[in-house]
Amino acid sequence: RSGLNELYDYIIIDCPPTLGLLVVNTLCASGGVMVPFRPDEFSKKGLNHLYDVLDDIEDMGVTQIPEVLAHIPNLVDARRKQEVSDLESIEKHLEQEWEGDYKMVNPFYNRSQLVKSQSQRKSVFDYQSKEFIPLQRQFTELAQIMKEWNHGQS
Repeated sequence: RSGLNELYDYIIIDCPPTLGLLVVNTLCASGGVMVPFRPDEFSKKGLNHLYDVLDDIEDMGVTQIPEVLAHIPNLVDARRKQEVSDLESIEKHLEQEWEGDYKMVNPFYNRSQLVKSQSQRKSVFDYQSKEFIPLQRQFTELAQIMKEWNHGQS
């Protein structure tokens, strides 16, 4: 961590959805993580693997494992019954694994507003239209989670 925490209030690293050496090193260097996932069986297995890796890091005793700040269901299509079912299954699984001590934010639905902002390389906060308000609130919630966690670290 080499003093970077004294230079910056927040350091955000967006990692690929794999558990290769780069991601494991990032986990070792992190104090907190947010875990986005798709609501499907593959992601459920990936979440289990992530927690196995965190247990392995803790068992090695080399560094403190990062705190999981939130689980973020992402690109959810509520029209698909299977995704809704898988999301419920994942939430139930997390409830059992974490004995109720976990944070899951409201799903980020696969909406055209997010696609529009990404394609135009703009923040969702750059748009004044009321259709962007729910998405803006969700990103604000994530920022608030980080802010509260960061203040608890001081």
